[in-house]
Amino acid sequence: RVYFYPPEPLSAASPPIALMHQPGGVLNVTRAAPNTTLRNLRVVNGRHAGILAEGAVGLTVDTVAVHAHGSHGIVLTGASGGAIVGSEVFDVGCSGIRATAGAAATLTVGGMVCDSNHVHHVANWKRSYMPGVYWGGVRKTSAADSSASACALPLVVN
Repeated sequence: RVYFYPPEPLSAASPPIALMHQPGGVLNVTRAAPNTTLRNLRVVNGRHAGILAEGAVGLTVDTVAVHAHGSHGIVLTGASGGAIVGSEVFDVGCSGIRATAGAAATLTVGGMVCDSNHVHHVANWKRSYMPGVYWGGVRKTSAADSSASACALPLVVN
């Protein structure tokens, strides 16, 4: 299910996948929606992030175009499993893709894959220390990512 809001106020039981104006991203995925696949979408014109997923489990972003956002294109924090593949991120204010998976303190495996993405024309607003792809966490895989037109840091692996 996809929910659009406002016009109605949020209830205590907010939906697991939501499209919203602010705060958050244009498309938000929560822990309540495990093993979700976002495929063949265009996520555009957001004030903040394009796709925001905190603690997502098994989220796959496949062949998605994310562009024209005020801050980051795709943000996955504290994720486990899943992948960002074959997607394009461009014309964003900060980083193109910011993904962290697993927990370094406990060496909990993240198991994320970032492959065959095209990230370009990033850091249009906040130009310092904004990589095209920020990739952090434990036991993750990144291959064949293209990050052109990043101001100073095309790829940061932590």
